[in-house]
Amino acid sequence: MDSMASFRRRLAAREQNPSGERPVVIACLGDSVTHGVFEVDEPPAGGMVLTYDARQVYHAQLKRLLDLFFPAAAVQVINAGISGDTAAGGAARLERDVLSFAPDLCIVCFGLNDAHAGLGGLPAFQAALAGILDRLADIPTILLTPCMMNRAVPGRVSGQALQEAARRCMAVQNDGILAAYVEAARTEARARRLPVCDEYARYAAWSAGGVATDRLLANGINHPVRDIHGLWAHDLFALLLG
Repeated sequence: MDSMASFRRRLAAREQNPSGERPVVIACLGDSVTHGVFEVDEPPAGGMVLTYDARQVYHAQLKRLLDLFFPAAAVQVINAGISGDTAAGGAARLERDVLSFAPDLCIVCFGLNDAHAGLGGLPAFQAALAGILDRLADIPTILLTPCMMNRAVPGRVSGQALQEAARRCMAVQNDGILAAYVEAARTEARARRLPVCDEYARYAAWSAGGVATDRLLANGINHPVRDIHGLWAHDLFALLLG
């Protein structure tokens, strides 16, 4: 059965009979990008200052699209993103942060932090993601692939810790490690016949076509700018509506 067709029927049922159907719930499981982190600053006094923008993160923009087309459905979005998290962390909190809300749809996006374990960490990442997807087997699920990380150390990044983070991310990106993690995630989705919203492939195509994709990163390292979140929302909306 087409799981997205099942979700569309659920959405239509709530839209047509809000008094007889519970609200539609979408849970988004992931890392800082899903959490809604955009810019990151390192003040002279030390530490990191994260800029959250709950209105512009992709799933908030997706909710606005769904509210426009299905205003009576009262779609609810659970933000189950945690800054710095990995697939293993997502698996550990899946019951608390996702399953306990009995979602009608789940969107899963990991890889940016996982890839720092190198190629040797691929089996553990794939196993953790497989565990998540298996536990979501009865829930319509979309795999969302992440953006590309920085290919050069951005000049606007100041502070020793952020510069070091930029250098690490650049190596993971340029050495093909992140691409390997994304392909492992695609493999797990294909094995379960799950739809993939492949934003990494879009970034890779842009880069191959000469686009300076680093300019599309809000923090210059690994967080997409707000307009890219909007593009992701439209891609997810198109995938949901078929």
